[in-house]
Amino acid sequence: MRGSCTWQYPGLYVLGQHAGREVSANSCGDHINAYYGKDAVARQRRFLDHFLRDDIAAGLGGLKDLPKIDLTIRREAALYWRAEKDFPPLETQYREYFLNADGGLGDGQLDATSTGVVAHACGPPSKGYDIKVPIQPTSMIFEKGHKIQIEIGARDSDTLLGVMRQEGGDRTDEKFAGVNTIFHGSKLVLPFVLRT
Repeated sequence: MRGSCTWQYPGLYVLGQHAGREVSANSCGDHINAYYGKDAVARQRRFLDHFLRDDIAAGLGGLKDLPKIDLTIRREAALYWRAEKDFPPLETQYREYFLNADGGLGDGQLDATSTGVVAHACGPPSKGYDIKVPIQPTSMIFEKGHKIQIEIGARDSDTLLGVMRQEGGDRTDEKFAGVNTIFHGSKLVLPFVLRT
């Protein structure tokens, strides 16, 4: 059976995720294509034939020629499939970006005395902690000229969609009050796969 990795939910409440999902998944049906698309149904049949009907004995060839990983790539209305042997691909380059005191990202690590301050934080005062954001098995392709924007903080920004806001229940102002200090060495590691 196929698993759809067109869109994964890592639990972040940010505008970019929701907007990205609306643009790339819902409007064109990518989120169900891995199950109901013509090619996907044919592959599911091969999977079931292999395990339920002993397809090798019947001369149907088995699953050996199917790619281990099939990436779905969408460019506007067009849909492409690309087979990969490994994920992340072997030629992946990991680049480090460091948080600057002004809240931006830079190539160089800050010196030991530098700190950056982000308004509003969740956590005990004067206690350091790590923020780790898992990236699910999916990929994003960025064209030249596009940029990534990251916002750190426990409060909702003005641009955050209503359904994604941290409101109600135990999400009180007292709990999320305070200031978050980002010390030198805080970094973001992004994987890049450069292909022509």
